[in-house]
Amino acid sequence: MENIVEKLFESLKTGGVNQKKISEKTGISRQNIGRMMSNNDMKVSQLELICDTFEVKIRDILDAGVMFDYSDVLVESMYNGEMKSIFELYKEDRQQNKKLIAENAVLIENSKKIQTLEKLVKTQELTIELLQKK
Repeated sequence: MENIVEKLFESLKTGGVNQKKISEKTGISRQNIGRMMSNNDMKVSQLELICDTFEVKIRDILDAGVMFDYSDVLVESMYNGEMKSIFELYKEDRQQNKKLIAENAVLIENSKKIQTLEKLVKTQELTIELLQKK
């Protein structure tokens, strides 16, 4: 059974990405990359860094037609050091993303309101200035 680390490196290799390129782009030493590959193990932060750098979605690796037994795949959470399953981390990540998207929408709406108010204030200031000149 392949694990996510093995599948990630297999996917990168298929795309023509070797250890040297991973090291150059991520700053992770070639020795550490070799160790991750031979042990089929890495920290969540390293997984995220490699996936982000090479625009690989973790979900795509999980869905790539390889049968995984997720029940025993535990990784260390980068947030609090707890051991959690890949699914728990993925679910938490999706919930956090939904929350951030909602908060971003509110910020954009508030920004538009502020811009409108700034235009109104400027218009009022110009009107007052014109009236004072008369």
